[in-house]
Amino acid sequence: FRAVAELQAKRRLGLTATLVREDGKEEDVFSLIGPKRVDVPWKMLEKDGFIATAHCLEIRVPLPTDERMEYAVADQRLRFRIASENSLKFTIVEELLKGHPTESVLIIGQYLEQLRLLGERLNGPVLTGQTPEKEREELFRKFRAGPGTMMLHLALDGALDWKAGATLSNFAYVHIAPSFDYMTAAYGAAMDGLLPQAPVLVVGQPTAIDPGRAPPGKHVLWVQVRVLPKIIRGDAANIIAGRQWSAVKDAYAGRVLDLLEAHAPGARSKIIGRAVFSPEDLEQENPCLSGGDNLSGSHHLDQNFLFRPVAGYSRYRMPLQKLYMCGAATWPGAGTGAGSGYLLGKMLAGA
Repeated sequence: FRAVAELQAKRRLGLTATLVREDGKEEDVFSLIGPKRVDVPWKMLEKDGFIATAHCLEIRVPLPTDERMEYAVADQRLRFRIASENSLKFTIVEELLKGHPTESVLIIGQYLEQLRLLGERLNGPVLTGQTPEKEREELFRKFRAGPGTMMLHLALDGALDWKAGATLSNFAYVHIAPSFDYMTAAYGAAMDGLLPQAPVLVVGQPTAIDPGRAPPGKHVLWVQVRVLPKIIRGDAANIIAGRQWSAVKDAYAGRVLDLLEAHAPGARSKIIGRAVFSPEDLEQENPCLSGGDNLSGSHHLDQNFLFRPVAGYSRYRMPLQKLYMCGAATWPGAGTGAGSGYLLGKMLAGA
């Protein structure tokens, strides 16, 4: 919150954002895509009416006499706050608003008490967090990521021949997790920092539902490997010796394909292309996937139910009023499709 407030209040450097880029640094801004095909100066877009005209004015407000001594003896950080909370600014804001009586106005500030007082004077709403900043930061700091995931993307020369039955080729997802004990062993190994001897696999078959995703007669497949350690301390099978994902991901992908082959004989021979993403690769692609966790945080009891994502924010409300969050980090968690969005929608509709 403080970082955003500082940017909004002190560093108004740009009036528009470049939506795509071509300098090879797309990963620096994860919500934007590239490559950029054309770069139009924002002043030209403004002139042609594609974006609103921006008028920027700076008004310097002197400190009241009774506040100058406090400013003179304060340190650098406190001086900035004293100047920011200059009481004469209230009068200036009121005068500015008189010139725009019918327009919508957004006032951005950094200090909550100043905004509260201004809201009272102007009889306007104040958007701010209800939880003290330190407490809120501590709650979210303690939020734990879940175990990691590996992704294999495969191009196939034909559909898989599932040993359990041909009907499995018609499903979008096939889970390879024969028993509760099997899943427990995989999870326990990952939590100990070991590469599971037999991981749980979620096999996605997009072309079973939409054949148009591949050329005629061909298929695509993705395999989600659960669960894996972020930091490798060993191999439960005592076969793979490496400790860095960059060094072992191909070897471990081989173990995954052996497991897939056991349940769908001939799978290996149908692979005509593959891409492997380790937990480390996934985090590099998207920092939100901490340690390769694709389920948006641990689902242990202290991060579930009314504690998801953290106590006090389980009803999808975020610190800013009328800002809500849904998704795997909120109840009912991952693997529930649109569950959180559905529940939030019902709540907002009063159902």
